[in-house]
Amino acid sequence: ERQTMSVVYGLGSMVRNITRFDGTVVSNRYNTDGLVSGIDYPGTTNMLSYYKNGLLKGISNESGAVSNFYYGLNQATNIQVSGFGAPASAISYSYYPVGQVSNEFSNCTIISTFCFLFPIL
Repeated sequence: ERQTMSVVYGLGSMVRNITRFDGTVVSNRYNTDGLVSGIDYPGTTNMLSYYKNGLLKGISNESGAVSNFYYGLNQATNIQVSGFGAPASAISYSYYPVGQVSNEFSNCTIISTFCFLFPIL
């Protein structure tokens, strides 16, 4: 069977939309800084937000949210997950002075698969 997928670009390498093999379209929206602010899928939209320095603050849709927190050296200190049909979960990181992860703490439960999506950075 012959399958075709297409990509439509906006300015530069900014992907505006992708027509998938099944004919459905995924579209990206960008903020004034050129960062993806929304991803429109058939039936849902993921909204993304950023800190002033461009680090990802969070992503959410009608099912739940993932929030990221950083300290001064732009390294993640905490990732919180809520919704998605699972108990609220969080992963916290500590660092050695030279920047490597020294400790990770998680309150994730076995049914919270998001804990496996965020390994030690």
